[in-house]
Amino acid sequence: MLDPDKPAERRNHAHLLEQSRARLKAGSAANPLTVTVTSENQGGFHNKISTELRGTQDLRGFMGLEKSIPTGFVQVEGDVTIESPASDEALAALQKTVDAHCPVLDDLMRPVPVSLNLRAKNA
Repeated sequence: MLDPDKPAERRNHAHLLEQSRARLKAGSAANPLTVTVTSENQGGFHNKISTELRGTQDLRGFMGLEKSIPTGFVQVEGDVTIESPASDEALAALQKTVDAHCPVLDDLMRPVPVSLNLRAKNA
């Protein structure tokens, strides 16, 4: 955790970490949507669903203090809670299909090419 007693330039890094955590919130929102669409295509067999994703970040990597530690998440885990009359086998098949088609999960699990361009403006 960042220490609020640190100088302001160090405290501002907490905002950047929150942007990283926004990816988890997006995943938590995208997963139920993907489950709903997928289950409707398979006959619709769930009543209620929620997803919670948790990520672990090591600030030593973010702050550049340890080069062997990633600047982003070092681990992401989560829970999908589903209320459904479907069998365990049907729900396992649904999860497999959802995992293969959830766009945010796909973004989190594979390297995505990124290209950033610096556009400097004179002040």
